[in-house]
Amino acid sequence: MVGFMRQANQLENWAHIATIFGPILVVCGGIWALYKFLNSKKEQVRQWKCEEKRNKQEKLTEIYNKLLRIISLFPNKTPNDIMNLLSYGPNFSLENFDTVVKILEIQIKEDYQKRLEREGLTYQDEEDIKTEIWNREYYIKEIEKIKNQYFLAKKEYEQFRSTDKIIELYASQDVKNCLVKFEVTCHNAFIAGRPLEYNDGRNNKLDDVRWELEYLIRVDLGTV
Repeated sequence: MVGFMRQANQLENWAHIATIFGPILVVCGGIWALYKFLNSKKEQVRQWKCEEKRNKQEKLTEIYNKLLRIISLFPNKTPNDIMNLLSYGPNFSLENFDTVVKILEIQIKEDYQKRLEREGLTYQDEEDIKTEIWNREYYIKEIEKIKNQYFLAKKEYEQFRSTDKIIELYASQDVKNCLVKFEVTCHNAFIAGRPLEYNDGRNNKLDDVRWELEYLIRVDLGTV
């Protein structure tokens, strides 16, 4: 009889314990299930971000390479840069390459060649005049090269910007801002007529912008 009572008491104790800890175990099980669910979602988000990054790189890599190739076509000098030491040289602005060339041709024909025809010139006078003519002939050739290079690059760049939407959709804001900086630099040089070269002999402004853009593109692609 006593043994039976002990067993009854033990069963009652276990029932009491189960009553207390049962809900706790249920809560713990729920917490564990929630943890596994959140961890699974976190992993899914991580994989999604990795996939998104890969897709972005695939979309941007080709278009960035094309952009850098086009930007490299732009000349890093203007007629004002190459004529900065020329006495009485014409001023370049508003893409007026032909006007600058015409003025140089007139200076050669109507001024310096007529000076050579004067009597009584010393040897040094003749050499100085010939040097002025030679310089202008050289600048004319260089300006023609810059002109052809500039308009080719400008045409390709405008076509690229008008048709491409990937950069607007996927490029970083730093890359977009640097493109604006590039366009402003070109406008200041070839429209406003400001020099591209620094006075202290450093690399010119256009090269600086190009190198900055290349670096920002590498950052955007995650290659640095």
